[in-house]
Amino acid sequence: MTIYPSTVPAELERAAEAYDAAAERLRGVLARLPDYLADLDRAKEVNWDSMTSDAYRSVLSLLRVPAEVMTSEVAALAAEADSIAADLRYYAQQARSLMTLLSLANGVPAGMEAASDTASEWIEGLWQESQDALNSTAARFTEFIERHGGIPTLLEHGRR
Repeated sequence: MTIYPSTVPAELERAAEAYDAAAERLRGVLARLPDYLADLDRAKEVNWDSMTSDAYRSVLSLLRVPAEVMTSEVAALAAEADSIAADLRYYAQQARSLMTLLSLANGVPAGMEAASDTASEWIEGLWQESQDALNSTAARFTEFIERHGGIPTLLEHGRR
């Protein structure tokens, strides 16, 4: 199988950029929450001499609780989005490295051909699986990297 210019690194980078944008939007929400809470505090100072004023202040108090809870939730979501973006960039770099490794070697790694038939078949299968992962989707590639704990060391040793 031939290694074609893989779209996997670009797919992963686009996904990372989307997570970066989501994290930035979440941080924007987080930055506005203190102003929102301050507005609630100012609005609570309104005093009418009626039952409506009491109801109004009660509703304002109810609005404060979700905003306070949202502060920690939004911060956690922004941090998670940042973490996911970093993971996606790692996978994109792994894809670029594997593409380079496979294109430079152009076949089973040097010195591996002399392995026993069983080992040789296993190495060829790993080589093929690497190519398939790069020629597939970003999801398939990340599954490949996760399963092997990174680029298989056997492939990396073959290029040395």
